[in-house]
Amino acid sequence: MAAEIVRAVRHGAVGSGYDLAWGVLEDLEPLRLLHDAWDELLRPGQFFVAPAWVLHWLAWQQDRVTPHVLVAQDHCGRLRGLLPLARTRDGRLIPCGAEHGAVGLDVVARTHEAAAVAAGAVAFLDRLPWRRLRLAHVLAGGALHGALRRAAPGRIHERVSTYCPYVVTARPWEEYLQGQSKHRRHELRRKLKRALEVPGTSVRWIERPADVRSAMETLFTLHARRFASLRRTTRFRGAELQAFHVGYARELAVRGGLILGILERDGRPLAGVYGFRCRGGSGLFQSGFDPDAGFPGAGEALRILLLQAQAERADLRELDLLDGCYPWKLRLASGIRRQFHVDVYPHGARGFLAWFVRWVGRGLKRRVLALIRRKPRCPGLCGEDVNAEHCRRAGCPDAAAEHARAA
Repeated sequence: MAAEIVRAVRHGAVGSGYDLAWGVLEDLEPLRLLHDAWDELLRPGQFFVAPAWVLHWLAWQQDRVTPHVLVAQDHCGRLRGLLPLARTRDGRLIPCGAEHGAVGLDVVARTHEAAAVAAGAVAFLDRLPWRRLRLAHVLAGGALHGALRRAAPGRIHERVSTYCPYVVTARPWEEYLQGQSKHRRHELRRKLKRALEVPGTSVRWIERPADVRSAMETLFTLHARRFASLRRTTRFRGAELQAFHVGYARELAVRGGLILGILERDGRPLAGVYGFRCRGGSGLFQSGFDPDAGFPGAGEALRILLLQAQAERADLRELDLLDGCYPWKLRLASGIRRQFHVDVYPHGARGFLAWFVRWVGRGLKRRVLALIRRKPRCPGLCGEDVNAEHCRRAGCPDAAAEHARAA
């Protein structure tokens, strides 16, 4: 593999106990050769830095971006870690697929080596030419987030980008129910019973790659009908995006990592869910339902059935509900993870000046918006006015601090 790495630079990763050879891969073919070794380094829930997602996304976006994947090897040539990025035509470095739903950016490395690999990746990035590094949806508290804070103090701007609720499923279904309120337990059981006992109702879980295309077409249709009923637009649409997800889902089906289910009644699709599995974690990426099918609550019923199926599998410890703290997610969630947009500026006077202008500009913008709106906005999940009842009801983790500042 060493011969495949271009622009290789030696750098000793802090705390690793050995030197790492760092390089950048800028072509898809060498990356495909790394697929199996890359896959072995994944930690639970690393869906969007996994080779299946990154390689499919880079191939799909090849007219707009080129690969820019940072790769670390030890002295024996063994793969120790990666940071999958892409370079746009105007020279910016971006994560792979952040604008198409990817969250949780972090380095790919074994748990005990993640901090060292992240420190090495950040140090190596500082040697490459770039004017500003914009990393979207960096996992809060992850190895990469910590390394950026330690290595670039005074050179980064970060802000909360979104929140990802998750459900701990490392316990039997009945134990999960016992952790809910009495009313919530009753509602979950009632919806499950209704979904399963209506004559002609069944759930079809897709496992064969040959069945993926028709099931994905059904999911896109159900998702579109849901948003049409709300008179809202959705980014989960279009023939190109559908083709990307069909190809991605097929590879997941081959490797046993696909979650794709359709709830039907007498052959008519009522609701669909779509997600992935990775190293003991699962992620629910999209869902949809037909509001005109005469089955109120079909979408929520199918999501509860998915949660029950995950809880009954001993190898799955968590269901990540991914981007957005919608009310239905908060009703199921065991906790919430923050994601950050992080802007990193280079060393030197030019980088400091850019950082300073950005810092002053953000402060002025915040003050102007506060005067226009009269009330400052919560920086958390809801975007409502501070002290708004919705913000408190949603349980925004950042609301309390913002409320204190506004008081």
